[in-house]
Amino acid sequence: MRTSIQTRFNTIWKKKELILASCLLPRFKLLWLDGTERFMAEAWLKSLFENDDTSSSEASETESSRIASKEDFFCLPVEKNTTSSSRIEELELFLKCQSKDLTVLLLYPAILKVFLEFNTPLPSSAPVERLFLTGSNVMTQKRHKLSDSLFEKLVLLNENFVLF
Repeated sequence: MRTSIQTRFNTIWKKKELILASCLLPRFKLLWLDGTERFMAEAWLKSLFENDDTSSSEASETESSRIASKEDFFCLPVEKNTTSSSRIEELELFLKCQSKDLTVLLLYPAILKVFLEFNTPLPSSAPVERLFLTGSNVMTQKRHKLSDSLFEKLVLLNENFVLF
């Protein structure tokens, strides 16, 4: 049974995004990976935090230099110490942390940001479709001259009645 599951989902288990998403879960981290896969996932995580840092620090640096040049003509650019090393240290501390609770992510803000990026599902369109269906049920041939506000009130009343 285990081999059939592995064969069936082998292509899914090799996707980088899914591996990163599961490695950012405090319950799993890198524990479920072996050998080269573990090394590869750790390298992906480190590169993710390095790349994220350089793009955000470059954007903030150009913005700050633009503002500084407007304020003072003779202002020289100051080199900022990049925070990629601190983010990588935060990643290493997270991976070494023994807690398996999701609340541990609150201690690591950089990890939390990336965790939300990889582990947040896309919202469903079902509630919106249900609202449009309710709107078409309210706007019938005999009610085609309703004002916008009355139509909105009827749709909301109908939806709230369905929910309760």
